[in-house]
Amino acid sequence: MLIIELTQEEQETYARIGGDVWLKKSLAYSALQKSNEKRARTELQAWLDDKCVIDETARTGVADLYHSFIAYHAGLQLNLSKKAFSQKLMQAGFRQGRALSRFYYGIGLKDRPVNATLPVPPSDWQDRF
Repeated sequence: MLIIELTQEEQETYARIGGDVWLKKSLAYSALQKSNEKRARTELQAWLDDKCVIDETARTGVADLYHSFIAYHAGLQLNLSKKAFSQKLMQAGFRQGRALSRFYYGIGLKDRPVNATLPVPPSDWQDRF
C-alpha cells in the first residue's frame, strides 16, 4: 500500500478539485432531472389533449389511464411507473377515489364512454370485510 503525505495546501487543493467535480456532476444530474420532469409534463399534456375528455362527471380507472398513456407514447420508451403517473395526474389537479380499484374523478378516455371503465361492486361488498 502506498502512503503519500500531503501538505495542508495540497490537501486543500485536492478537496477543492473533488468538490468542484462533485458540484458539476450534481448540477448536471439536477438539470437532467428537471429536463425529464418537464418532458413528462409536456407528454402528459399532449396525452390529455389528444386522448382524454375532461368532464367533472367522468371517472376512469388508474390502470386504464396508465395503459392509454403508455400506448400513446409507445415509441418514447418512458420509464414512468404507475405510481409516478398517478402523482403527475394529482399534480395536474385530478382527484383520486377508490371503490374496488383506484380511479380519478374528472377525466375520461375519448375512446370509451364516460364512467364505463369502473366495475360495479357486488351488492354484498361491505360484508366481505
